[in-house]
Amino acid sequence: MTLTLTLLSIAGALLWLLRAAVAANTLFRMDVDRGQIVTMKGRLPRRLLGDVRDVLAMAPHPTGRLRCYSSQRRPVWQYSGSFSEDHRQRLRNVLGQWSVAQLRQAPRTE
Repeated sequence: MTLTLTLLSIAGALLWLLRAAVAANTLFRMDVDRGQIVTMKGRLPRRLLGDVRDVLAMAPHPTGRLRCYSSQRRPVWQYSGSFSEDHRQRLRNVLGQWSVAQLRQAPRTE
């Protein structure tokens, strides 16, 4: 019983650390429904937001989650949902104009 509780405690702590590490690298995230941004969280410049909205408005309208995180001092997208390869490439092109430092200095969106 004691061993089980100890292992569960260790597993919980490791899960918490993993979640904290992912959150520390996340710059912003968006939930998208049929090409419309329904929720946003993080730091996002207005010009980048406008460009992302323009890409998402193109047919076919995607649904899913976009997460922007820092990887090797560069912003990178993580996609989940129905984003076509065309949408993904255009989003990469839009994000490539920004540095991690610029994104971290942008106003917070909640």
